[in-house]
Amino acid sequence: MKQRTRRTGIIAFAAAAMLAIGMGNPPSAQAASLWHCAPQSNMAAVCTTITSAPPGGVQVRDRLTNSIWVLYNGDSVQIRSWGWDPSARCGINNNYFWHIWWRTGSGNWHRAYIGDWYLSTGAPSYWKNFREPSGGKLQDTYIGSWSGTCDVIA
Repeated sequence: MKQRTRRTGIIAFAAAAMLAIGMGNPPSAQAASLWHCAPQSNMAAVCTTITSAPPGGVQVRDRLTNSIWVLYNGDSVQIRSWGWDPSARCGINNNYFWHIWWRTGSGNWHRAYIGDWYLSTGAPSYWKNFREPSGGKLQDTYIGSWSGTCDVIA
């Protein structure tokens, strides 16, 4: 994870470019990588990794600092909730997007929205039934629908 100092509309451009070239199918359930994690000693969550990012990483807008960060394949993130994007501009290729959190080496928390395409969650039939540490299923964390790019979700 690396902070990008230039704050621009690059996320929207990248999403549009990926839609234009086509990205194939989302990862299968067999390729999924979900696990229970403890990002804080008093908190249990579900985590996954960034995958399918281009070699330069995928840019996201940190909703806490309003800065651009680059996430790379193999970076771990906590998934908090998911939504549906009928425009497929945030939920690239399969219309799902996630609200993610991650912590940097300095101990600071960051949060953003990212298309499911970039995460190792597997097929919806797999991740929707994955149990959270609290006992519920990920399908229960639905936050609603959004049409637009991930960097401007309200």
